Amino acid sequence: MEYSLLSRYDDLLADIFLDGLHLWFRTIKMNADHSERRLPSKQLINIIRNHIIGRNRVTDAAQECLNLDFFKDYLRGVSQKDKSAFGQHMKRYLSMYVPNAGFEICDTRRYSQEGEEAQACVIATKDWSIGDEIKMCSGMIAVLASEDDDELKRQNRDFSVMFSTRKNCSCLFLGPARFMNHDCDSNCKFIPLGQAAITLKVVKDVKCGDELTSFYGDQYFGEDNCECRCVTCERRGNGFFKPPEIEEEIVEEQQEVSARRSTRKRKAVSYEGNIGL
Repeated sequence: MEYSLLSRYDDLLADIFLDGLHLWFRTIKMNADHSERRLPSKQLINIIRNHIIGRNRVTDAAQECLNLDFFKDYLRGVSQKDKSAFGQHMKRYLSMYVPNAGFEICDTRRYSQEGEEAQACVIATKDWSIGDEIKMCSGMIAVLASEDDDELKRQNRDFSVMFSTRKNCSCLFLGPARFMNHDCDSNCKFIPLGQAAITLKVVKDVKCGDELTSFYGDQYFGEDNCECRCVTCERRGNGFFKPPEIEEEIVEEQQEVSARRSTRKRKAVSYEGNIGL
């Protein structure tokens, strides 16, 4: 799917099925001109309850949603190929409500600066063991042309761009799995799922209630991740939590960096296997 189309589809679906039904804050959107859309929550909840919670049939839930007048109007004039892609991406968000999905999207202020809103995180709702794949938590990739990558950088909208070391190119990564935060000693890693999707594989035992994390790269939060706020850096006294140097000039420099630090740049990801892009 073209990256610009994926970004608009994801903005809409995250707004309706995540922000509107589950969260108390708005997740970050790719498009500055995105306008909030709300469908009757009771109607959507009934669809989720009847098809997903009651029968574990995500495809049936997606089909009933697509038959709603709102989505019919939204997709009017769209090619059958793009309609199918939209339906597949919708199922990624509906899969969050499968009772045994093993995760949920929650809120955290660990990565927020003072005065900023909470950000999303992914929390385990059951124990996971090494080697498990969290297939209900997935996302879709769209390969970026160099000019599109540059444009996202200029607009400061590259917060969900991955650099695939296997593909040697930048890719836009959207879907529920994009809300997984970084940790320097993470408990999960990204792996391919089908032709253009990514899911998560557990690399350390996870207890119910733990945050599920992945490793974005050595330089994601500044040089040697010097600005990182993850749990591991806090425990080890590294990154953002590293004690300041005694010299006054170094202390001032660190304070200046802290004031302008950016929470998201881009992830450098090496995938297992061939994602077929």
